[in-house]
Amino acid sequence: MGGLKKRVYETVAEPPEGYRPGELVTGGILVLIAVNVLVGVFETVKSLHTAYFNFFYYFEAFSVIVFTVEYLLRLWSCTASERYQGAICGRLRLTFSPMALI
Repeated sequence: MGGLKKRVYETVAEPPEGYRPGELVTGGILVLIAVNVLVGVFETVKSLHTAYFNFFYYFEAFSVIVFTVEYLLRLWSCTASERYQGAICGRLRLTFSPMALI
C-alpha cells in the first residue's frame, strides 16, 4: 500500500521533476480552476444562465466531483510525505495548511 500511496501523493500533490502524470494532473486542475472562474462569470449573465442552465449545472457538478476526489486523494496519500507523518496528525496538518484552506 505504501508504494501506491506514495505514487498517488506524487501524482496529485507534489510531482517530482519530470513526472508526467503529476504534471498533467496539476495542469488539469489549474485549467479546471480557470474554466470555473470563467463559467462563474458567464453564469451571472441572466440570458446566458437561462439559455445554458443545464450546461452550468452539469459543469458545476462535474467540477465538484473532480475537486472532491482530488482533495480526498491528497488527504489519503499525504502520510506518504515526511511532512505529514501520522495517520491523524499528518492529515490534520494537511487539512489546516494554508494551501488546503484556500
